[in-house]
Amino acid sequence: MRAVAVIPMPVELGGAGDVLALSAFGNVKLPSADVRPGETVQRAASRAVLQMAGVSARPERLLYVIEQAGKSLTLCFLCTLSDDEVPEERPGVRFVPVIGNDSEFEPPAVRDLLLEDIRNGFVRPTAFVTVGWDEDGRQRIDVSW
Repeated sequence: MRAVAVIPMPVELGGAGDVLALSAFGNVKLPSADVRPGETVQRAASRAVLQMAGVSARPERLLYVIEQAGKSLTLCFLCTLSDDEVPEERPGVRFVPVIGNDSEFEPPAVRDLLLEDIRNGFVRPTAFVTVGWDEDGRQRIDVSW
């Protein structure tokens, strides 16, 4: 199982529709980690942020459950930075815009969901995402709420 942290830029830092990510070479990777034995999924999401950005984050609620054949189940949590922390300056770690960003997001299938949720303030219920293939071999993404 994999845990992913979705951290919108705090209002006090300018909160303009950006999320914390590792950004390089046209790709945007949200903080993520495999869940270790005996570790909760929420703890794994917090650990990913600490390792990647050097700050503590609190998971607030489950946003997306992503199931893709042949891959680990991925759980994405809406998180907030703890105690007004600001991410350390590390290569490629920064808040990146979701709207108007044509980069590939990791995990796949999250970008379109983030576009809607960042605009609406993350008020929708948890999305269950199934990634598969159609008869023509094209990727198919089904979302249910």
